[in-house]
Amino acid sequence: MTPASKNLIVPNAILKKFCFALGMGVALVAGFAAAASMRAQNQEALPRLQNLISADDVVDLLGVRLDLTDDQKAKIGPVIEAGWQDLNAIRTDNSLTELQKNTKALVIFSERSQKINALLNEEQKKQFAEIVQRLVLRMTRPTPVSRAAPMAPATKEAGGIHKIRHVIIIMQENRSFDEYFGTYPGADGLPTKDGHFAVCVPNPQTGKCDPPYHDTNDANGGGPHAARNAAADMDGGRMDGFIAQAESGRKGCLNMVDPACTNSNIVDVMGYHDWREIPNYWNYAREFVLQDHMFEPNASWSLPAHLFEVSAWSAYCTQHNAPESCENELQWPGMPVDPMPGQPIYAWTDITYLLHKAGVSWGYYVVAGSEPDCEDDAQVNCAPVPQNSQTPGIWNPLPYFDTVRNDGQLASIQPIEVFLRQARSGTLPAVAWIAPSGEVSEHPPAPISAGQAFVTSLIDAVMEGPDWNDCAIFLTWDDWGGFYDHVAPPTIDKNGYGLRVPGLVISPYAKSGYVDHQTLSFDAYLKFIEDDFLGGERLDPKRDGRPDPRPTVRENVPQLGDLREDFDFTQGARPPLILPEKPWTDLESKSTGQKDVGQGTHRRP
Repeated sequence: MTPASKNLIVPNAILKKFCFALGMGVALVAGFAAAASMRAQNQEALPRLQNLISADDVVDLLGVRLDLTDDQKAKIGPVIEAGWQDLNAIRTDNSLTELQKNTKALVIFSERSQKINALLNEEQKKQFAEIVQRLVLRMTRPTPVSRAAPMAPATKEAGGIHKIRHVIIIMQENRSFDEYFGTYPGADGLPTKDGHFAVCVPNPQTGKCDPPYHDTNDANGGGPHAARNAAADMDGGRMDGFIAQAESGRKGCLNMVDPACTNSNIVDVMGYHDWREIPNYWNYAREFVLQDHMFEPNASWSLPAHLFEVSAWSAYCTQHNAPESCENELQWPGMPVDPMPGQPIYAWTDITYLLHKAGVSWGYYVVAGSEPDCEDDAQVNCAPVPQNSQTPGIWNPLPYFDTVRNDGQLASIQPIEVFLRQARSGTLPAVAWIAPSGEVSEHPPAPISAGQAFVTSLIDAVMEGPDWNDCAIFLTWDDWGGFYDHVAPPTIDKNGYGLRVPGLVISPYAKSGYVDHQTLSFDAYLKFIEDDFLGGERLDPKRDGRPDPRPTVRENVPQLGDLREDFDFTQGARPPLILPEKPWTDLESKSTGQKDVGQGTHRRP
């Protein structure tokens, strides 16, 4: 595979279509050629085919879709590779006009498609025809063109970090870094040696040491992930307790069809996903920034993680409006679903207190649905509880903060529909947090595909709106969910850090294809907000007038990196990357065994 063909990026929209069609191995049909020809004259209705795939990916994809034999793959591979090189030669030939390039691309497409078609049996040709029909319909159906403007020129008006006027934090649920990005090129992923994984985890039931494996299941089980499970998984830095914890975790739920139910019959904590299952997440990493040392701020479960997200601490308090009554609590801060009157009490200081005092707008957006974690992530054996913007929960703890109530800011906690309207109208607040419902959270056993579609819809909405040119989107997952990760977290204080989770930065000023190796946690989000909007003021009880006894001013610890490293504020604002909400993936439903068929296409970085 030549470097030129490995990742063919064709700037001309017509050539993109031909590469996409060729990449799918489509047989030559007159209707498709006519459709492509017609589309060449109708630039306004071009579909959104931003993501191309390499020749290797094409063979893999065809092998799955058409059940190709190894011999067929071996013969089809050179055909596609040759077409890739020919199309790349056309792309770089400056002596050709756009019309000439399109015409030559049609010829190449036709020739290669004929050769591919000749290598298929009759049943495969029928399946081929179905693929062709779907592509023809898609390419001939008018699709809106993104309203976003091309890259804006660099400006000196608002320098550095202050070019960011909208910070959006999207927090999904329960995935480790190695599970989602353990095989991402250039990242600190799963160690390998001689083409094989160089790590494994003891399996007490079999007496063997299990290595990571590629998992195509859409729904996963994960493992228990309370504070004691985090300690056992890490095992003093040996990172070898994951399977034992998953095997000993309680199974069975009160509501068998709710996302609160795990019931994974097969321990899957060593499974990993890649571009074939989560293509949109990998495309965001390829186009923007992937953080490979983002750690959960606390070595525990969801509620403390979400408390850290907005306050850099987790505590148990005994008296309202008395931050000094709070004590550090890693596992059991006051529960939002506590039936005891007056509970919980969150009397310590959160970031909204500083934002309100400075006149900085904020919003916390909640998806109505269920909340699978219930009261105890350690057992996954509880009935789901309702969640909405008016119902406090483990993913929506802000309503119980004294500061939010005292400042009259409860109305800033809103349904997700408000966020989408604000994104479309260009009226987003300066700081926004988004909490999913169980159904779209990726919290096992919620489908990965549903979570990826939800996240993509949010990012697309921002990218297509007026606020894209001055926003920064931070996407992460609240804890590791019991899934394997090979990196031992650093110790900052008695609370953590916890295990690694994926982190992505998506912004018109984000570096392109950059892997950030800094040590980070959710505290870095607060630090960025404080530096951008609050002049560097911290959640520091010695300075903010609310003397809570937090053990550490997390934003100031020397180990914590600076998110400004992920941006290039000297560049012009980059155009958006609009992705299909339901891309083609290799994800399989455990119940049906069927693969997911979406709207887009794979692309390997």
